[in-house]
Amino acid sequence: MAETKNLCAQIDLALHTKVSEEKEKAGQTTSQYITRLSQEIQAKSFTEKRSFFEARGLAAARWRYPLYRSARFASRVL
Repeated sequence: MAETKNLCAQIDLALHTKVSEEKEKAGQTTSQYITRLSQEIQAKSFTEKRSFFEARGLAAARWRYPLYRSARFASRVL
């Protein structure tokens, strides 16, 4: 199992209620729900950023330089 760390934040009561309802519908714990939600947001964000660069013909530059091939570096650039 992957190492985990606690994440705690104060949020608006209305948002808390909505998140609680959604996680109940999904049948997930708070940890499972927030993890899934975060992963979906990051995946969507990466896809949208990649589309932004591809639409402008800039995505090809990533493959011209070896440094851009690093997934860690690419995630920061895109």
